[in-house]
Amino acid sequence: MNSEKILNRIIEFSFYLLFFLVPLIMTPWNFELFEYNKMMLVYALTVIIVGAWLTRSNLVKRIIFQRTPFDIPIILFFVFQFFSFLFSIDRHTSLFGYYSRFHGGLLSTTSYILLYYALVSNLDKRKTKNCLLVILFSGFLVSLYGILEHFGIDAKFWVQDVQNRVFSTLGQPNWLAAWLAAVAPISLAFGLRLKIQNLIFYFLFFIFYLCLVFTKSRSGIPAAGFSLLVFFFFLSLPKIRRLKKIVLVSLISLISLITLISLIAGISFLFKNPAQDLAYIFDLSDKVSIPMHRVQDPGSESGDIRKVVWRGAFKIFKAYPLFGSGVETFAYSYYQFRPVEHNYVSEWDFLYNKAHNEYFNFLATTGAFGFGSYILLIGWVVVWNIKKIFNLKFLIFNQFSNSKNQISKLQLQNLTSHFPLLTSLFAGWLSILITNFFGFSVVAVALLFFLFPAFIYILSQEGSSTSLGMTKPTKQYNNITIEQSVISLIILLGICCLEFGICQMWYADTLYAAGNRLEKQGLYPDAYQKLQQAVKLNSGEPVFKDELAYIDSALAVAAVNEKQNDLVPQFTNEAIAQSDFALKISPRNMNFYRTRARVFYNLARIDPKYAAQALAVLQTMNQMAPTDAKIVYNLGLIYYQLGQKNQALEILKKALVLRPTYFEVQNAIDIISKEK
Repeated sequence: MNSEKILNRIIEFSFYLLFFLVPLIMTPWNFELFEYNKMMLVYALTVIIVGAWLTRSNLVKRIIFQRTPFDIPIILFFVFQFFSFLFSIDRHTSLFGYYSRFHGGLLSTTSYILLYYALVSNLDKRKTKNCLLVILFSGFLVSLYGILEHFGIDAKFWVQDVQNRVFSTLGQPNWLAAWLAAVAPISLAFGLRLKIQNLIFYFLFFIFYLCLVFTKSRSGIPAAGFSLLVFFFFLSLPKIRRLKKIVLVSLISLISLITLISLIAGISFLFKNPAQDLAYIFDLSDKVSIPMHRVQDPGSESGDIRKVVWRGAFKIFKAYPLFGSGVETFAYSYYQFRPVEHNYVSEWDFLYNKAHNEYFNFLATTGAFGFGSYILLIGWVVVWNIKKIFNLKFLIFNQFSNSKNQISKLQLQNLTSHFPLLTSLFAGWLSILITNFFGFSVVAVALLFFLFPAFIYILSQEGSSTSLGMTKPTKQYNNITIEQSVISLIILLGICCLEFGICQMWYADTLYAAGNRLEKQGLYPDAYQKLQQAVKLNSGEPVFKDELAYIDSALAVAAVNEKQNDLVPQFTNEAIAQSDFALKISPRNMNFYRTRARVFYNLARIDPKYAAQALAVLQTMNQMAPTDAKIVYNLGLIYYQLGQKNQALEILKKALVLRPTYFEVQNAIDIISKEK
């Protein structure tokens, strides 16, 4: 076996691992069990695949690159993501993504695009079908675990009621439902193609559907129904050999009508007063009806929460109309434009790092250019696929008998066998557009969003089963030149360095997670050691510095209590320095400001001068998040601790206006009023 074949095998099996492991991987050691590990795996396999691809190009002495019909929208999408990163309010987050997930940053988008071109340039139709089979096998394991979850196999391990709504290895019921909705039609396509093994694929579909039902996802289940409707519609086209224009128009009109009715029904289900709520979301009116949540009440309706968050997202877009606030910076920019009504819902004190709508999220964080390029990419893929499907239908059953484009029987048979797969992939891809509307994309789903079009492109070609990007068999490379050897060695070293860096990041996260758990238990010396190790491995991560800052402040207090006064200046200075570093990297991260306030509050127990600095931090936070009732409440408490009772009462009353059912605020007001 020559070097090129070895590299082909590396690329091929790396893709198999990618599609098999990404939906499955999770670990109990990381700060975030699911998404973080999936993203790190994508990075690791992207490095291997791209490295092998570059090496292969080096050996054949030409750039192996396959152009596709989606090049223009993909390039535009990447370019505007890059500009959004350049003008971001937090470039670190825009590059890597919001910590613990990492998906959505410029690096993850770059990885998905590289994987797209690596796939179309290196895999043929046979390998592409193998990838789909791998996805189905992985889906079987994911679904089987989800079904077992419903019957309580791991109920004692989760805080969530996993038996009521399963999430398997995806981490959240809606994420699992979105992934299954995209994958399920593929099992039917294989069942229709194969005569002997079709029962296995029908059984797979049943397993997928059963697990999907157990998610109880109000977005994933309708999306799956829509994708199956589209699948069977396009699948039925070839059976109508002489499809008249009027019949075609009628069918398309029917599908459009069903889609429109579903959209209207979905909006009506989500919003009680659609016209009023849509006007509120798009900042055309301040009139909105949101019930005030009380402690004893059940959780707020998802529609009430979404319309508040979507209004905030639209306001961010209005403030940053061209390139948005920056890729993946919603968690920071939202606070500035957070509607007052957010204080009325049950999730009033939650941190929202996504707009819970992929489209609003792109609009807010990447502006008109980023959002426009995203819509262009979607529209381009949709139009191309519809044209291709109707084209193939015409080719298959009319055979261009009077055309210059006449195809052979072998090509006809090839196209006919792949037609169900093409329609299933397109239908599954469309389901992602629906689930993204009611939620947001995650790693496993984003992988399908970018790579399903690559599968469709390869399978839709009229040639033989070889990939367009595959080179013809080449001679044995026993006489590799020195120049080629040096380039290959450089690529290999680059792969090793990047993989080592990814492993370091992953291990640093496990140390951070361990330190975070120890800190919550009050075991500050042990937590300090873990965080110090994490910082050594990944010194540029501000989240680690932020956590270490609080631990340092707690150790400073402990040193005073234990009469170890010589350690107090060390921990005090280090706490402030670590907090300074974190905010220098991410100056709009409200979590870092919260930690800084806690740091100065701790240090004020040692030296009262730090209370004034804690007050200054909370005042800054109040300016950055003027409608956050909890920040206003804490600001009032600081004024009270400083002995400024009148000012404290004034501030606390503002917090009560923001959230009238804020029991802690009313209690504080009563206590201070009695003391006056």
